[in-house]
Amino acid sequence: MKLNFFLLLITIMLYSCSGNTDDLELQLINDSLTCYETNSQKDTLNIIHFTVTNNSDNIYYFNNLVDSRSFHVNNQQNASIYDRGKSIRMFYENGKEIRYNILLYPPRCSKEQVVCDHKTLESKKVASQRLGYDKLLRYEYGKGGYTNFFIHPNETIHFEYSINLTDTISYDGDFRLGYGIVDSGKKYNAKLYFASDTTKSKVNLPREVLQTIKDNNVKIYHGELESNVIPVKVLN
Repeated sequence: MKLNFFLLLITIMLYSCSGNTDDLELQLINDSLTCYETNSQKDTLNIIHFTVTNNSDNIYYFNNLVDSRSFHVNNQQNASIYDRGKSIRMFYENGKEIRYNILLYPPRCSKEQVVCDHKTLESKKVASQRLGYDKLLRYEYGKGGYTNFFIHPNETIHFEYSINLTDTISYDGDFRLGYGIVDSGKKYNAKLYFASDTTKSKVNLPREVLQTIKDNNVKIYHGELESNVIPVKVLN
């Protein structure tokens, strides 16, 4: 049994593919994003609409269970406006990247919410143990936040999520990291970055996903997609 599973993992790695923006294309649908300047005590929520299109002849699996900030090789601060595998990076009009405040979400969970979250986590652990796993897979732990999906040739998939760009809206009980340092009177642009990882797929993904990938000759995408540029409006 262990040998068969080991051979399955080797096969999965052979089908993995390094990032190629010609194969998968990330497109921001928003015309623009909005925010107020940092420390203004007000901000606006953006609903980010984006698509991923498969321009290749391959079926890909996008494994978003990764800290996409690790892909930011040209980002000196190794930071962004980050929310579970999705990163918005902002730039001045001259193309230089802004600085970010690295602040975790405010820890304002109620005692009842903490107890509920703990019970939910424990029930997930029990369900994983019954399936024969020795620990809770990140695939199960990350459900409801990270975005994993299969995408077929010539297919376009739509996604959306909400986020604020500066640090004045509370995200109670939600995970995000990094807020833009923004001044009024300056012009900014933004890009979305969306990452997929193969290096930890064998420990993060459940057996049924790995077996589906193998049986259907699917390639796991590895790399970070970079979107088109859109303007950011700083409101008065």
